[in-house]
Amino acid sequence: MKDRIAQATAAVEKIQPSASAAGAARPVETVPGATSTPPLTQQPRTAPGTLLAMMGVQKDTERELASLRKQLEKWIGAQPTLPLDPASIAPGPFPNRDAESFEGPEWEEFKATIEKTRGNVQPILVRAHAAQEGEYEMVFGRRRTRACAELGLKVLAVVVTGMTDMALWEAMEYENAGRANPSPYEQGRSYKLALDAGLFTSPTALANRIGKDKGLVRRYLLLASLPTEVLEAFPSKRSIQKGWAEKLADAVQKDPDGVAQRAQKAREDKGRLGARDVFEALTVSANARPQRIEIAGSHGRPVATLECADRWLSVKLSKEMRMTPRLVEAIQTLLEKERDKLHKQ
Repeated sequence: MKDRIAQATAAVEKIQPSASAAGAARPVETVPGATSTPPLTQQPRTAPGTLLAMMGVQKDTERELASLRKQLEKWIGAQPTLPLDPASIAPGPFPNRDAESFEGPEWEEFKATIEKTRGNVQPILVRAHAAQEGEYEMVFGRRRTRACAELGLKVLAVVVTGMTDMALWEAMEYENAGRANPSPYEQGRSYKLALDAGLFTSPTALANRIGKDKGLVRRYLLLASLPTEVLEAFPSKRSIQKGWAEKLADAVQKDPDGVAQRAQKAREDKGRLGARDVFEALTVSANARPQRIEIAGSHGRPVATLECADRWLSVKLSKEMRMTPRLVEAIQTLLEKERDKLHKQ
């Protein structure tokens, strides 16, 4: 049994990474006041005492072996960390981060944290380039890499080789799943890139692979597939909520021209409208039930009926009410006044 302990201890010492590769190994903790020589213990004199002592030694041995197994598991598969030039790291095949992730107060606060620690404390993960030595592809850690690049710092990275595109995407997905930072749009973009690359045969296959609800994956994909003019109508793509996906996609399908016009107006008003304001403006249905207004004559019967919806107005006259030049002029004057109001805004 003692020989097995000695062998396991030697194995741990052999596979423990050096301080320069994976961080300095923790020193063995000692109890204050402990001596270098073990204290003498009184040997049992009776057979039962000897048996109990042997059982105690066996339990101690089992505890030591369990501890050694944990140490072995800790070091098995450990990879060295290297300080890399951020310029040597390409975005990789699945760059899910939007440019808006690298601007604004939240980004500046994140960058200040990296600057304070003189680099990223938590390493990023990169894949060694298959053909170009000294070049790498991003697996995860885009924000940390960008922050180090802007600050002129090296980025601490774990380098792996032989990683397939599927393994790369899954590693990125699981790492991002533990963070609250990726927005619904960015999450959808990640899913869309994986489907476009042929990693999965369908959104359902993707959802099953990562253990996500199919409806949730669908909503994320809908957001990532919205027209550019719709996405840019919002204050930020990161401000679009996943619960808005179906209504936005439905509005684009039913009234593409109307949505495009309202998106253009929202882009012109950018900075004055919140994300929910833009959402409500874009999802006003052109097919909604029109409002009906009747204008009654002196006899109580309607002489004209107005029907209006989101972008159209219909005027229907009865037989008693004729379309006279005076009526046409009045309508034209009213519309011109409304036009002038819009120009002054």
